[in-house]
Amino acid sequence: MNLKAGLKAIIRNPVILTFPISLQVILSFGMGILSFLGIGFFYYESIVIGDGEITEEFNIQFTLPLFIPLLSDLQQSLTFLPEQPGDSIVLTLVVALVYFSLVSYTMGMFLGSIKQVLSPSSLQQDSFLQLGYRYYWRLFTYQLFTSVIGVVSFYLLITTIIGGIIGFIVLLLYVLVPYIIVLEDKSFSEALGDSPKYVKRYFTKYFRLAIGAILSIAILSIGIQLLPNESLKYYIGLVTYTFIGSVFIAAFMHLLHNCIREEDLQTEEDQLVKRIVPKWKKWTIIMIVFLFPWLGVQFAKGEHVTAIQFQPKITYSEGVYYKANWSPANNGSNHTYTTYGFEDGEEFELTMSLPDSITSTDGPFFGEGEITWKVDKERITKNGNSTVYWGEEVAETSKFVYRLTPVYKNGTVYFTSNTENGFAELTTRGQSDEPMALEIFVMNNGNDIFVFQYKERFDPQTVIEVSEDGNYFIPRVSPVNPDDFKYFWYSKESITKDRIIELMKSKNETNFTIDGGPTYYDYPYIAVALLQQADGEALVQLGEIYEQQGVQTNISSKSAEEWTETLDALYGDVNLTEFLENFNKQNEYEGYEIVEGPDDREKNERQIIVPFPNGDISIYYVFTEQLTELEIVLRE
Repeated sequence: MNLKAGLKAIIRNPVILTFPISLQVILSFGMGILSFLGIGFFYYESIVIGDGEITEEFNIQFTLPLFIPLLSDLQQSLTFLPEQPGDSIVLTLVVALVYFSLVSYTMGMFLGSIKQVLSPSSLQQDSFLQLGYRYYWRLFTYQLFTSVIGVVSFYLLITTIIGGIIGFIVLLLYVLVPYIIVLEDKSFSEALGDSPKYVKRYFTKYFRLAIGAILSIAILSIGIQLLPNESLKYYIGLVTYTFIGSVFIAAFMHLLHNCIREEDLQTEEDQLVKRIVPKWKKWTIIMIVFLFPWLGVQFAKGEHVTAIQFQPKITYSEGVYYKANWSPANNGSNHTYTTYGFEDGEEFELTMSLPDSITSTDGPFFGEGEITWKVDKERITKNGNSTVYWGEEVAETSKFVYRLTPVYKNGTVYFTSNTENGFAELTTRGQSDEPMALEIFVMNNGNDIFVFQYKERFDPQTVIEVSEDGNYFIPRVSPVNPDDFKYFWYSKESITKDRIIELMKSKNETNFTIDGGPTYYDYPYIAVALLQQADGEALVQLGEIYEQQGVQTNISSKSAEEWTETLDALYGDVNLTEFLENFNKQNEYEGYEIVEGPDDREKNERQIIVPFPNGDISIYYVFTEQLTELEIVLRE
């Protein structure tokens, strides 16, 4: 009877559905703006359920719609953008008060409109705006009251479990306050006094309806989670949960309305107020119920913010793709030294909204960008009864939104998404074999942009590193799976041999940690990598480490400048493609030719040939139980 009465109440006054839908669309609009501006948005629900981030894991939500149906009840976010912690506590509190105000006013319109249908003799002359104002301050006070109790209970639960449980019991006892305020038109203090009494007196009558609501919402949450993307989850969730939640809230108000009066006679269906809705109003309601959620999806994506660009869009048409692998040099250093392999291609391109020249006083920057890069695709080959799954890297164009904040390092400023108040979020989904994410680094006054692509299941912080001069992104090799971490360098200028060598030198100057030793079989390959990188400074530094460990070497026969000059001459004036054919060998697992025991040398010597366009280098080394000798010979 109560559920049927609730359903009829919503059908007879469908404008009720527009209030929670409009509220959440407005919240999506505001949260998008706040996210790009880096202002914190902490509200009561986020304090209770966690940090506000929505998990990708499948879980069933057993929840009870209270006062007004909101998607946060289902742990579904109203924005697809990261919610910012914010730098200012004052701004965060102001935003929280605005949130409470919006919810309180909308709750007054929502519950008041239900009362108009359930109670034939009350509020018939009040508009929905008047209803919102009528109950606003009392409901606002209740929101603050429950927020304080909720925060205290949450922290008591962490420190003393009993104290936390008591706090949540207090919240349960006062859960009827908003309904009493609206149905009985009582003050906040009066409703506060009546609520525990009504909870204890009529608990058994509420229980069956509450179980029905919880089970219905659980089934709905399963259906929503089976939807293929977040946009559909938002749209379907907003429409269906608003309707189902509103029906149960109306049914509960119908039950409570009769319980308070302690009447055995239920409100008959024909006693419900029949409101005549003009045709134009019906179409307006239909438009709000079905069109507004679509608008909310656009707001959740941040489309309303990225549509207004204060900076021109700049296209970076020069780009390279690089990786850090488990190379022999990396193995020989006990995984502390990182090598890179680069790939150039005309397809690599990046477009972002940025100033032509960036200074330390600029930013933060936000907007929408488009990137052409490499992503992993799963391929399937069928041959008779056998099926083979294999991976392939293909070029794709992806869209993303971002907020970049400044980082100051040794007198240099760069802008990145990898800060507490920054973010980069892909808006193009399903292009890779599994969900991926990105981080952005804008360096050298906006001349260079580095983009880091990784699989969401991995922690990006394990590899992120920036050069000491703040000009280059120099990631460390991943200890997990290097192939799942991809790095892209986009520039306004051509990326040449000299610029890549300069990046490697900057990396070596920032982090030249060698934890391996002469007993490591691949220890000589560190010298090989530095020769291939044409870094005389790092090579001389390695020579000193070798000598301290008792390895005889001729590296000190040349100065750092002489080695750099010699190695640069061996590369000569080559194009990028030819340069990378040689350079990338130091990042390959079996990139070099090895000769065992040359005839004209000692039998226990090995030779590694390091190729260059203008002549090769031979490294002769003696390794029995450990590395004892290493000699670098320039081949004529």
